[in-house]
Amino acid sequence: MRNPFAFSSFFFLLLLSHKVSCDSRCEPIVASDVDRVQFAMNLEFLEAEFFLRGSLGQGLDSIAPYLAQGGPPPVGGEKAKLEPITRRIIEEFGYQEVGHLRAIYTRVGGIQRPLLNLSAQNFETIFDLAVGHKLQPPFDPYRNTVNFLLASYLIPYVGLVGYVGTIPFLESYNSKSLVASLLGVESGQDAVLRTLLYERADEKVEPYDMTVAEFTSGLSMLRNALAMCGLKDEGIMVPKELGAENRTTSNVLSADTYSLSYSRTPPEILRIVYGSGSEYKPGGFYPDGGNGRIARSYLKNAPATAALQELAFAHSSGVARVVLKKGKTQLFKDGSPMVYSGAVDRIIGRPPPRTGDVVMVADGTEKPIGWGLYNSVSMFCVRLMQLEEEATGNPSCALNMEKLLEKRIEAAIELRESLGLPSVNTNAYRLINSEGDRLSGLIVDVFGDLAVVASSAAWVEKYRTEIEACICKIAGINHISWRPSVEMLKEEGLDVSKLQEMQPSTCPKRTKVLENGIAYVVSLDGQKTGFYADQRENRQFISTLGGGAVDVLGIDTSLPALELAQENIALNGLHPARISFLKEDATVFMKSALLRNESWDIVILDPPKLAPKRKALKSALGMYRNLNSLAMRLTKKGGLLMTCSCSGAMTQSGMFIKTLQGAASAAGRRATVLRQSGAGCDHPIDPSYPEGEYLSNILVRVL
Repeated sequence: MRNPFAFSSFFFLLLLSHKVSCDSRCEPIVASDVDRVQFAMNLEFLEAEFFLRGSLGQGLDSIAPYLAQGGPPPVGGEKAKLEPITRRIIEEFGYQEVGHLRAIYTRVGGIQRPLLNLSAQNFETIFDLAVGHKLQPPFDPYRNTVNFLLASYLIPYVGLVGYVGTIPFLESYNSKSLVASLLGVESGQDAVLRTLLYERADEKVEPYDMTVAEFTSGLSMLRNALAMCGLKDEGIMVPKELGAENRTTSNVLSADTYSLSYSRTPPEILRIVYGSGSEYKPGGFYPDGGNGRIARSYLKNAPATAALQELAFAHSSGVARVVLKKGKTQLFKDGSPMVYSGAVDRIIGRPPPRTGDVVMVADGTEKPIGWGLYNSVSMFCVRLMQLEEEATGNPSCALNMEKLLEKRIEAAIELRESLGLPSVNTNAYRLINSEGDRLSGLIVDVFGDLAVVASSAAWVEKYRTEIEACICKIAGINHISWRPSVEMLKEEGLDVSKLQEMQPSTCPKRTKVLENGIAYVVSLDGQKTGFYADQRENRQFISTLGGGAVDVLGIDTSLPALELAQENIALNGLHPARISFLKEDATVFMKSALLRNESWDIVILDPPKLAPKRKALKSALGMYRNLNSLAMRLTKKGGLLMTCSCSGAMTQSGMFIKTLQGAASAAGRRATVLRQSGAGCDHPIDPSYPEGEYLSNILVRVL
């Protein structure tokens, strides 16, 4: 037998807490008895028309036209292909709803029937949202008995919990008596429908590979999500932890842990029946909104911007939700873009989101705080792209990565232009700096007419075409080189064997750039993007101190790097006799130079990343200490040492200065810090993500 909980496993994780939100959107409203009772007529009209048309093929306009009060006829609605006993039950329900409308009309006065959408297309949209993908063929509630019962599952329960939520706030005995009587019949209708469905719980709903129980769980989850007030709805089957007294898996009557009925407020009900997640935005069963003073008041006072929740429900393919653990929300509301997996409590979505998919991130009450891009493998579960306030303030980019890429890249261009980049003297710079430009995992360096893209996130690979299209629009860019960061993409769960540094055959392997008036040949075969634009301002600064040097020696273990450096000497017309290069390990060279009693006025030490991760920092501290100790011993008394670390773990630890002090002590020297710097201003850092700061550049005077 098929597991009845398979479809809704993600949903049951949500239900286990049995908590209801304390959000202000879930609080009771202030209204008169008459307004409250008349509000319920919106649902009574919906039920009457759906049941009458489904069983008889005709509605209120044929049975009791005066009750419609001149309201427009429904859109859609037809006689369903029902089994005889189901038809008789639904027909009885339809006439009961006529009686309900007549009772309210007689007691407190009626409202005009709102425009109702009972079309198969409307139900198709609802059911696609409930299951999280487009059903093929489209769901048709009028096709057969099971489909009609599933469609009916949507309606009476909403009225039932609405009446439960209304009674405590009614003042007069007559109003309470009327609503209690309505509630009795509504709850009976819901129980009958749920029982009929429970009898078929394990049956497949043809032609879909889903059971009746799975459909009801999806529909209940959708209503919970639309209402945004926590758990108040459950399918016809649940795990024992959620059953009556934790002993049943049947859930014929949906109730809380005390087997008491849930309740909903008018705004919650409107969010559900509008299908928009907003009481201000009509749609769904009510294209023009509900009628009566309560429903119309929300339409008159609709906010200027749509909530992220509404935008998510309007999304064509549906949007999964990543719900954070209690106490983990504030960090991300404060702007940290990297949602680590340990902060995630549960993921709601069917089918589950895939790597690169757009998802919403919500707090423990399921209230959205923003949206981002999902990764099912990485330690970073979501890379946040927009917070709620920003998304609602500028909905054109909300949940739309293509639009957001355009806006963020445009903003990056504007920022560099304000910094004077590019300029006549400098055309090598960083255009996009990952989190600093709010595109986590994407780096773009510009070298003249060539843009080099360093990809370190799965989403970047997914949106490669869109990224390249945006870059191609930049004036002066004629070539793009795409360079996947293989090791980082492995951690993102990508099959790196399928990744290639693909670029058109016309893309050059080398290019020439200018930096502060100095010409450089850049080889794309070099490390990272091919050129360390992050040190531009530091190179400029040291040139003001050592520009008159009569003897310069460069040490590196890479022969191609030394050959390129030699080429750059000739390119700038510098005297080759004054500048020489040696292929050797820096540590070996410094030790041998000390034995020869050699020393220099200025020493620049820029080792590779010795602490690629935080766990490597302890061993790296010793290496940094030893290297700098040797460098200080090679620096003449009163000379300068410019020492660097490109290890983010070192920079963020704040240990570099302390390490230099230890190095000075080991060298028997004294050191005075003259300047502390990092990457250039075209490498912005997001203060809410300090992990983005990686480069330390410190100038010390050695005594």
